[in-house]
Amino acid sequence: MCILCFVSSSVLAQENPWSIGIQSGYSALGNLRAVQVSNGFPFSTSLRYQFNEEWNAKFEYQWIKSVHTGSESAVFQTFRPSAGYGFLNMDRHTFYGEMGLGYQYANLSGIDRVRQMELSVGPTWSWNVFNQWNLNMTARYAKSFDRLFSTSMNRFDIGLGISFQFGDFRQYYSKKSGQFFSDADQDGVDDDSDECSATPFGMKVAKNGCALDADGDLVVDYNDFCPNTKKSTEVDEMGCPLNSAGRGVIDGIAFEFNSPRLTSSSRYELEKVALALKNYSDIYFVIEGYSCSENSAVERMNISKARAVSVMNILASYGVPMGKMKAVGLSDQYPLTESTNRSDQVLNERIEIKWKHQL
Repeated sequence: MCILCFVSSSVLAQENPWSIGIQSGYSALGNLRAVQVSNGFPFSTSLRYQFNEEWNAKFEYQWIKSVHTGSESAVFQTFRPSAGYGFLNMDRHTFYGEMGLGYQYANLSGIDRVRQMELSVGPTWSWNVFNQWNLNMTARYAKSFDRLFSTSMNRFDIGLGISFQFGDFRQYYSKKSGQFFSDADQDGVDDDSDECSATPFGMKVAKNGCALDADGDLVVDYNDFCPNTKKSTEVDEMGCPLNSAGRGVIDGIAFEFNSPRLTSSSRYELEKVALALKNYSDIYFVIEGYSCSENSAVERMNISKARAVSVMNILASYGVPMGKMKAVGLSDQYPLTESTNRSDQVLNERIEIKWKHQL
C-alpha cells in the first residue's frame, strides 16, 4: 500500500517530470489467513512520472515489519505501480486521488509465506515547501487478495514524507499551444512575452503578464487602496491622492535575514504599537512590508508581503481589529538607502504603517 505519494505543486506539468520520495507512517493491520498481525510502522521509497497537469504514474517499494500471534516476526514487502489524478490545486497545495495494484510478499515466521495481490486507494495532500521539495501526507485503504481474489487482509495506512522534483521547476506546459514554456513568476505567461516578470505568486495579470491597473494611475490593483482615482491625479505608492494619508516607519522592528520571521524584541515593540493603534477606532491602517535588493525579484516581493502579513497578524493578536488593517508587499521599492553594504541594507528591510479614513 502506498504510504505517501507525491505530486508537483505547480498546476502544469514539468518538462522533466520525475520525482523521488521517501515516506513513513503507521499501518493498522488485521488478520492474514486467520492469523492476527499487529500494527506496524512502514517505510517506502517511490519513483513518479508526471504525464500532464492531472495524471501521474508511480512505482513504489514498501516494507512493513510487525509481529503476529505468538510474538513472531511478520514482514510485508510490496512492489506496486499506481496511477494518480490531481483533482484540486490551490496555491502551492495539491490534492489528488490514487489507485494502485501491486504484488505483496508476506513472511510470517513459523507459520507461512504468502504471495498475493494488493489493491490500494485513497487521497493524498502535497505541499510545495521550497523549490523542488514537497511535503506529503496521505490516508489510504488497502485490500489484499489471495486464492482467486478472495479477501486475505484489510489494512489502513496513514503517513508523512518528502519528495524531490527533478528538472527545471519553472517549466510549464500549455494545453493551448502544446508547448513547454518558462514562467519564472508562475503567473501563466511565457517569460518571452512577460513584461512584468516579478509579479507576486497568485496575482491576476493581463495578457502581457503585468498586474491589472483599472484606473490607470500606475499603481496596480493589487496594491491600490483608491482604485477609482480620476485620471491625471497625482497619487502615492498606495494609489491615493498624495495628501489623503499619513505614514510612519515602525522603529525597533527587525527580521531574520531573508526571512519574514520577526526577532523576539520586535514583538515587544509591536505590542506598544498595537496599544496606540487601538485608540483610533475611525482610522484604517495599511501595513507595508519592504525587503532589501538581494535575491530575485519574485523572492523580494514574496518576502516583503510575508513580512507585512506577519506584522498584521501580531497586531491583530494584540487587539487591533483585523478588518481595520491590510497588508501589502512593496519589495525593494522606495529604499531609504542606495548603499549595497549589508549593514546599510538593513534600513530598507522595514515595516511602514499608513493610516487612512477608508481602505
